[in-house]
This record gives sequence, C-alpha cells and structure tokens, in this order.
Amino acid sequence: MDNFANAFSTTLGGAVDNATTSIPVASVAGAPACPFRALIDGELVIATSLSALTYTVTRGAESSGATAHSSGAAFTHIVTAAELNAFLGGPSSATAGHLAVFADTSGRLLEDGGAVPSGGGAAMTLIQSIVVGSGGAASVTFSSIPQTYLDLRLVANCRGDTAGSYNIQAQFNGDSGSNYDDVVAWNTGSGWSQNDNTGVSSARAGMCPPPTSNNGAAVNDLVIPNYAGTVFAKSLRWTASWWSGSGAPEMDTGCGVWQSAAAITGIVLKAAGGNFVAGSTFNLYGLG
Repeated sequence: MDNFANAFSTTLGGAVDNATTSIPVASVAGAPACPFRALIDGELVIATSLSALTYTVTRGAESSGATAHSSGAAFTHIVTAAELNAFLGGPSSATAGHLAVFADTSGRLLEDGGAVPSGGGAAMTLIQSIVVGSGGAASVTFSSIPQTYLDLRLVANCRGDTAGSYNIQAQFNGDSGSNYDDVVAWNTGSGWSQNDNTGVSSARAGMCPPPTSNNGAAVNDLVIPNYAGTVFAKSLRWTASWWSGSGAPEMDTGCGVWQSAAAITGIVLKAAGGNFVAGSTFNLYGLG
C-alpha cells in the first residue's frame, strides 16, 4: 500500500531519459516514505526506494507512458485514480472461505485477505440446542460432540426448582470420579466472596438459582478451550448473572479443571439440587 504526505513537491536534480529508473531530486524534505506516486510533467512514477537524493522508480505508471524530462522539472507527490479506486471500491467480493477486510464505517469490502488457515477463523456454529420440557429435568446431556472446532461455548438461561440450590455442575465423558477442581467468586453488591473445591466429582460450571417470585433466571456463558486436544487437562471458565426477584442482580464467575487430557466428546450439566425448570435453555456452540 502506498504512503502519503501533504504538499510534497521538489524538482529533478538532473535530466533523465525515458528509460532510467533512477530519478535524482533536489530535496526530499516532507516526502512520504516509499512507496508513493509522483507526477513529472505528464508521467506518473512510483517511487519504490530512496538512496540519498535519488529515487528508484517504476516508470510510466497507470499507462501514463515514460518520457524524457529536463533538469529542474517538477516532481510532485499526488494521489491517483488507481489509489482512490482501490481504497474506495476494493474488490467486488471475497473468495468463499477467505478472510475479508471491511471498512469500519461503510462496511464495504476493502481486501480479500486470502484463505483462512486450516482449523482457524472466528465462526460460531450451533452444535445443539436443548430446551427443558414440561416437568423439568435433573440434567441435560450433549453427546457425540464433533471434534472439528477449536473451542466450545455454552450459553444457558436457566432456573432451578429447589430452594438453597444455586449451581450448575458439569461432568465430561461420563467421568463421575473425584477428578474435578473449581473456584467460584460472587458479588451481591457488597463485595466479592469466593470458595473452591478440589478432588470433587463435578465442576461448577454456572448458576442455576432457586425459584423466585418474579421469574428471575440466570444467564450463563461458559467457554472450554482446546476441547478436542489431548495434551492438556481440560479447563473451563464461566460468567453468570441472575436476579432473585428483588434488589440488585448477583454476578458470579468461576473456573474449573477436569483432570484429564482426553478430548471432550460428551458433557452432562446437572442442577446441583432438584431440577432445571421447564423453559430453561442450553445452547452449545463450536468456535472456529
């Protein structure tokens, strides 16, 4: 991409024929860094590098034609039609499966950035959506999770039916052994509190508040990175907020570890006590 400067103009430091690519100039004060475009008489040149007071250029740019120029001819930096068209218009479309660069205000396509690296990208694809039916459910299960994504994200909007019970508990691949650790922090408006568990049979993975008088429910956002990898123990991180039906909402956040390097193929989410009430939703997405 070319560079630009305001009102840079100088003169040729010597005569040039219609073939040389070395153009001497009288001054480079105020010049943009190379590359940039300049007009000599009626010829457009692209200055590609500078050594002392001599530019190396591409001659006859944009079909302007290369001609001889006298010493003292004006050498003036300009913005050309080709540059403006490239910036304002860009390509008409990006190739399917390629990265695309868009202008931040107009939304027009500026650049087809090339193919997305294998396994990469920022797509979020719904894998499975579960809505708890009439009568509630003690757990929800995601099984046969595809191994083709980079990370997993789970978004849940839920409430429980049992007073004094607040957490969503997660188990992976059917493992109910003492192979989970977690820590949770929460704030009800008067400061943060926290507690942690080690060597337990499930990891806290969100909030599922008890019944409220005003239909309060929790909003949960859980991320499990590198779920299909087989090198690291599986980590999870989540945030949640919920309303008791009066006063300010509560904010919660937590993280946990499943002490296994196995790829995650199944997730079971349980209400810590009782059931998820009817209408609770759980949406699992693949990222990348």
